[in-house]
This record gives sequence, C-alpha cells and structure tokens, in this order.
Amino acid sequence: ETNCFNNSLLTLNTNGTFTADTKGIEIDLNTTQLACFEDPDINGNWTIQGNILRLSYTEGGVPYVDEYTVVGNTLVMVIEDGSIVGTTGGNPIYLNSDITFIYTKQ
Repeated sequence: ETNCFNNSLLTLNTNGTFTADTKGIEIDLNTTQLACFEDPDINGNWTIQGNILRLSYTEGGVPYVDEYTVVGNTLVMVIEDGSIVGTTGGNPIYLNSDITFIYTKQ
C-alpha cells in the first residue's frame, strides 16, 4: 500500500461530464526510488446503465472507456493483470497484478 493515491478525486457533474485527477506511484529514473506523481486531470463524459458507470475520455490521442460497478456509495473498477510498482529485495520493480480502484462518495 502507498499514500500516493490518497485524496484522489473523481467528480461527476450533472451535465454528464467528469474530471478525475491522476495520481500514482512510479520508479524515479534519477534516483531509482519509488516516487509519487500527479499528472494533469482527465476530463470526459460519463453514462450509467444499471449499476455500470462508464467514463469515456481521450488521453494522449487514444480513446478510453473505464467501467466501474456501482455498489451503494462506492465505485469499483478492477484492472486484471495491470502494471504496478513494487519492491523486491528493497529494489523497486514493475510487476503485473490485479489492481482495484475504489471511490467512495463524499
């Protein structure tokens, strides 16, 4: 676990648009240590059908659609076999693992 994702925000606007900040953890190439990062916000459109929330956006010229399952006051998305940062023997490395994103309504 890391605090790099703390206070991440996903704002769903009533007009069908959204804004999400992009925080994470990476290996700093200058120090070869783990470091938190924050990239520019992502903006796009959202739709909901049943208990599936879809976020549509373009990043770096590539279109994406993220799907979250709505469970009460939370949104849950699982990325299977995603790329994450970890450590082995005290050294940071990139690993593949399932990643779960959970947003809780404030």
